[in-house]
Formats: sequence, C-alpha cells, structure tokens
Amino acid sequence: MSAKIPQEKLKFHLIKRAFNLLIQGTSDSSKIWVSITFLLVMQIMFASLGYEGRKILQVSILLVPALLLLLIPVKDSKNNLIRSLLVWAVVITFLLDSAIRAHLISLYGAAPDSTMVISAIANTNNAEIGSYLATHIRDFGASTVIFTIAAGVAFWFSRKGAREKSKLSKIEIIALSIIILISAVSYLSKPWRKINPVIFWSNFSKSVMVTKNSWKFYEKERLASLNSAKDERPSIQRDGKSTIVLVITESINRDNMSIYGYKRSTTPKLENLRRDLGDRFLVIRNSWSTEATTIPAIDSMLNFSPVDSEKKLNIIALAKTAGYKTWWISNHDDIAISQKHASMADVVYMENNKCQVPDDYARS
Repeated sequence: MSAKIPQEKLKFHLIKRAFNLLIQGTSDSSKIWVSITFLLVMQIMFASLGYEGRKILQVSILLVPALLLLLIPVKDSKNNLIRSLLVWAVVITFLLDSAIRAHLISLYGAAPDSTMVISAIANTNNAEIGSYLATHIRDFGASTVIFTIAAGVAFWFSRKGAREKSKLSKIEIIALSIIILISAVSYLSKPWRKINPVIFWSNFSKSVMVTKNSWKFYEKERLASLNSAKDERPSIQRDGKSTIVLVITESINRDNMSIYGYKRSTTPKLENLRRDLGDRFLVIRNSWSTEATTIPAIDSMLNFSPVDSEKKLNIIALAKTAGYKTWWISNHDDIAISQKHASMADVVYMENNKCQVPDDYARS
C-alpha cells in the first residue's frame, strides 16, 4: 500500500514538473524564446516602477537588441560565457535604471531629469549621502536583496543562448523581422533613444556637472548685491553694540514639531523659549513656502524686493553695508548655498567640516 504524499509537497512537485516540461520539453529554439520573453517581462515589471505610460514599453523595446544576441549560435564555451555576461550586464543596467528612477520619483515627486532633481543631486555632498544611506539602511537592504535575486534569475536566463545552428520556422522569421524593425525604429528616433539608460544617465551626469560648475561663478552676483545694498545706504538706528541672530531651518515639516501639537517632544527648547518670552514669542500657524527645493527656498528667504521696485536686495549685503560684521554658521556646506550666500559673509564656519572655530568667534 503506497504512502500518501503531503498536499504541500505534492503542489511543489507539480509546479516543479510543469516548469521542467516548459523548459526541457520544448525545442532548443523555443527555450531561447522563453528566456528572451522572461527577461523582457522582467524588464517591463521593473520599468513599471520607474516609468509611466508608453515609456514603459519604449524603454523595454530598447533592451530587445541585446536579448536577440541569445539567438546567435555560439559553440565555444568561453565565447558563450562572454555573450551571456554581455546580455546579463545590459539587462542589469536596464533593471537598475528603473530601480533608481523609482527611488528618485518617490523621493522628489518629480522626473529624474527635472531641474529640481538635477539641482538637488548637484547640491549633495558625500557627508549627506552617507547620512542618508545610514538613515535608510533597512530600506536599501531589502531592496538590495530583491535586486540581487532578480540579477541571479536574469543571469540564469542569459546563459540560455543558442549553441548550435537551427532552422527558424516561418512564424519565428516573421516575428523576428517585426521585432528587429521596431527595435531599429526605437534607436533611430532621438526622443525614444534618449531614454536608453546608458544615454540617459550619461546626459544626467553632464547636467549635474554643468549645474555644479555654474554655481562656482557667483562672484559677480555677490558684487551686484553689495552694490545694490550700498545704493540703499542702510544704517544702524541704535547706540551701542547690536547683535542680530537669524536662524534658518530648511526641509522641516511642522507636522513633526511638538510646538505645533505633535505628540512627541521634538522641540523642547523652542517651547521653553516660548514660555520665557511670552507674548514676544510668535508662532505662525499658517505659512507656505514660496519654493519646493532648497536653493530657491534659501534665495527667497535672504533676498527681497523693495516696494515698487524690481531690484533684489540681499539681507547679508545690507547688514555688511550698515556696518555689521556678518557670520555664516551652518551644518549645510553645499556648493550652491556656499557660493551664493555664505561667501558673502565676513566669516564662514561650516559645522560639518569640523574646522577650527576662529579666535574672535570664541571670544565673542
């Protein structure tokens, strides 16, 4: 009398048998088409995370020429391995492209090649990157595991290329002709070709470098701000020493601040200050940012226009012209803000650089 097979084990056995029939029970040519189809479907799934609408199919079609290399017979084992690695590398490039795009879209809510994203990336330094990775280590760890599994599966199918010559059927010839024609059109079309990951990220890197380099030439803008401030002839209207401290916080949401009603005590010092100052401490509950990203937001904070004038005045330039010694103390040592605003101050101290505090700062 035969023993009963457990139901779960039976299901696994049937699935395994069906998969083996799919791969082994077909001709060599069919196996290759199965591999090509599987890799293409994997690409479409990843592309749906980082692309929208027709671009999902467009970027996937750009991968097809690399997949068709699997149809070319390669007898030599070494050359076959090289072919497999080449196809795999291209597939991984496309999958990684979709994954990075999906992350940037979720992070910034904008297309990766938008001005906002390019400016944000150009304005990021290594310390900020390290801090961001450390904060989101769990998310990146899970994503890395998923991507590694996908890469392993892609490599397995990339090794299923043709080894011996085989005659293609009529249907295969027609299908292959249509695929090659569509692929040719995709690479001949410039807008279509531009989303190829290799081309796109090369152009993206150039845009980031151009943006970063453009921020190094703000000296003329700073001089213009100082000249505009001199035209206004600002002066100090009080006797004795005068110290003004302007504190700027950026990229913070009031929903996470206890001074605005958040349950956790996240702003205890501000709440103590409010108790000490009483009516002299003002909490503004309805305010809106004029900009969505760091650089233009800081610009709007430090630059303003007088009534009935298009001239922009910089608050640091006005303070210097009035006779104040100006300091820029920050833990945000990015290129754009340093060149546009911090460099205008008499003394610049960047906390993240761990530099020495100047003697006159220590005495003041």
